[in-house]
Amino acid sequence: MHGNRLWFAGLGLRRDCRAGELAALLAASCGEAGIEMRALHALACLDLRVSEPGLQDLAETLGLVLHALPARRLAAFNDRLSQHSPRIQARYGVGGIAEAAALASAAAGHTGAPPRLAVTRRQSAAATVAIAVRETAAVPSR
Repeated sequence: MHGNRLWFAGLGLRRDCRAGELAALLAASCGEAGIEMRALHALACLDLRVSEPGLQDLAETLGLVLHALPARRLAAFNDRLSQHSPRIQARYGVGGIAEAAALASAAAGHTGAPPRLAVTRRQSAAATVAIAVRETAAVPSR
């Protein structure tokens, strides 16, 4: 938690993307949001990628919960994405993975103001990252 805000990172990745590439992109995105990676509450990804070793390693290294979300849940956030990928839409039925995963994770179980994207989709060779934030008055448990 960072003040009265919870931060969530959504990650999209190609097969065999290494933890180091994910960590570097995530660190840069957190820096852009003005937070440290330790301020993150959770990571989120498309359920079809949750078993990727690089993603598992990253979550374990950071000590964060990794939310595996189905495409239909991500698609509920299509109208809130900063950009849409026709390739991702055709393949998974959602306009973008990282932003939708960040927003869906931040919105889970929350009834207050909707979360917002603090950092829109950022990309490396094999990964994408976005960061969502939600306001909260309660102290969460991880």
